[in-house]
Amino acid sequence: MEEDAPGGGGPGAGEEEEEAWFEEGDGEVVADLDSDDDVPDDDLEDDDDEDGDAAMGAAEAGPPPAVPPPGRDDAAASLARHGDPVYAVAWSRTNADLVATGGGDDRAFLWELGSGRAVALEGHTDSVACVAFSHVSAALATGGMDGKVLVWDGAGRLQHKLEGPNDAVEWVAWHPKGEVLLAGSTDYTTWMWSASSGTYMQMFGGHGGPVTCGAFLPDGKSLVTGSADGTLKWWDPRTAQCTHTFEGDFEFHEQMLTALDCHPDSNLVLTGGADGRVCLVNLANRKVAAKLQGHADGVEAVGLCGTLPLAASGGLDGKAFVWDLHTLQPRYALEHGAAVIKLRWHPAQPLLLTAALDGRVRVWDARNGACLRTFEGHTMAILDMAVSAAGDGILTGSDDKLAKVFKL
Repeated sequence: MEEDAPGGGGPGAGEEEEEAWFEEGDGEVVADLDSDDDVPDDDLEDDDDEDGDAAMGAAEAGPPPAVPPPGRDDAAASLARHGDPVYAVAWSRTNADLVATGGGDDRAFLWELGSGRAVALEGHTDSVACVAFSHVSAALATGGMDGKVLVWDGAGRLQHKLEGPNDAVEWVAWHPKGEVLLAGSTDYTTWMWSASSGTYMQMFGGHGGPVTCGAFLPDGKSLVTGSADGTLKWWDPRTAQCTHTFEGDFEFHEQMLTALDCHPDSNLVLTGGADGRVCLVNLANRKVAAKLQGHADGVEAVGLCGTLPLAASGGLDGKAFVWDLHTLQPRYALEHGAAVIKLRWHPAQPLLLTAALDGRVRVWDARNGACLRTFEGHTMAILDMAVSAAGDGILTGSDDKLAKVFKL
């Protein structure tokens, strides 16, 4: 592949204070802090139902019904303030008591789990599609269908309104070592800012469709973006130049990329597409290492395990696959009976967590394919899922207008 032309830097590109992170691998609207937006403790509904324990250690038998049966709720807490579906959730990496939610009611909330207090984050004029906490502080970023990216502090006060995208924001992602923020938009561009000062750093242009997924590599030295044009681009954040483009109907994806994940070694990137393909990309030699075949419909979620040489993918066909990275073959096909929308690997154990349109969260042992636990509580489809940094909690957002916390 030939190198692409520069994507287009701009004023403030490659500021010295930010460059060290790549080498090493504050609009003033204040959040509504009135007492009306503080949630009383009883809005966090404790539930000691232990019915799910019976599923521990046994694989699930048969496909589940489309909607969970009424009356069972395994959640340790239910977060009920949104007036529309909860599209996005996040769990703080630096403060285990803080979680965030964003919804179709144009609002985000910052929740303090211990006290049950919630702060309404006002400022978006359309659905809040993505929320993400910084890796190194309690700072929170929210992105909306209104094209806005807002940065909040850990108390829910708006710090910066970041200028750039001209259309809906699809995702936001933080640099792993500092307060630098990325956002991908349906206007075919990706933007990068210093979130601590609110200043623009770079714009990455070159995709031929909406930028549907993206992330910094774990070493912080580069970033990757995936698009509805079926390509994956690898970028130099200091210059906004595209180092390489992975593309091609035969060797890569023939339809839009829907998800990606980066291996901790910063050399491997896993992608999933609407074409049902899962592709493993080796950045070191700039080649597509494998096309993992198995899904019969679009792939919605992918993830690389940090504890074993395994990968996972989940799709609209109601299956999640666990892939062996040595043999590049499926190890297990995990049946759900409903589309798998999100998946996450446990941070310290070979456990795969999946969320599906049937409103259930499942915990799988990736070593033998057994379903260890099924969590119920939502009455409609789960739309997003996050896992606590310690791996002891799961946060979900759903079409039923609720976010729920489940304890592992």
